[in-house]
Amino acid sequence: YKPPVIPSQSDSTGSADALSLTKDILRSHGEREDLYLINRLDRVVGGLMVFARNKEYAKKMSDVLSKDSFTKKYFAIADGSLDSGEMIDWIAKDGVTNKAIINDNSEGSKLAVLSYECIDTVVIKGKEKSLYNVNLKTGRFHQIRAQFAHRGSPLIGDKKYGSRDFLTRQ
Repeated sequence: YKPPVIPSQSDSTGSADALSLTKDILRSHGEREDLYLINRLDRVVGGLMVFARNKEYAKKMSDVLSKDSFTKKYFAIADGSLDSGEMIDWIAKDGVTNKAIINDNSEGSKLAVLSYECIDTVVIKGKEKSLYNVNLKTGRFHQIRAQFAHRGSPLIGDKKYGSRDFLTRQ
């Protein structure tokens, strides 16, 4: 389990990351630290990380995770309240801002599809906050963050995509 605010792998900030921390744990138990990252989670996301101990299994696990038969589900808390449904957009990565940009299928864009169910909505300090069960059908860069923000419901604590509320540690 990777808690929010920890990157999946090393980045330019030099913060402790899930891959390095897991290797440290293996080393402390006298295990070899060969480890291959199978999936990544954005820094602001907490969740299950999958690692492999050798290249052969890393390829096999990556293949399994990329198939339609494998379901990726997430819980997200966002501003506002959206009816349950599906989001279908074209997303491109902006290398300058390191953000996902929703566009109209221009060059370099990839189709991004997710379905979501609004589980509950509460009012906190006069503002609606909703909990969603999100089912990723594609796994694009910052997909959930960008698609919800594009609809005026940025994820709580996600400053990069416009949230001004912070219910998590930052």
